[in-house]
Amino acid sequence: LVEDTLVVSDWFELLLAQDFVMDGLVYPLWFTDFDERGRTHDATAMTLLGEAFLEGFADTSSWIDAVLKIAAAQSDGNRALLSRWFVDWRARAVDAVAPLADEVLDAGGEPAVARAIERLNRRAVAVGLTV
Repeated sequence: LVEDTLVVSDWFELLLAQDFVMDGLVYPLWFTDFDERGRTHDATAMTLLGEAFLEGFADTSSWIDAVLKIAAAQSDGNRALLSRWFVDWRARAVDAVAPLADEVLDAGGEPAVARAIERLNRRAVAVGLTV
């Protein structure tokens, strides 16, 4: 998935793919569900290390959400294009993270990915995209 982004020619599509979609799926999985599983195996230090990443994710999320909201509101064409990119990259990102979630979380992988998708979809709707 990351390799696919290396050849994206439109910088705004890349911004949406990496900073909105990929981060929007990976961070919640890693720092909530995966972290919780790690604590059951005495990996509490990972929780402490992850706090800085979560703070950065919160800052970046509010910024990227604001940028996408402005772009989507500028025209119906923008909204349609951004929505199409979102749906495409979301599907690709889910395909990439689902096997990892299944490996780390066993039977909890599928519900964890579903929760991450739901959170990401709520953010997308909030910025004006069609999911």
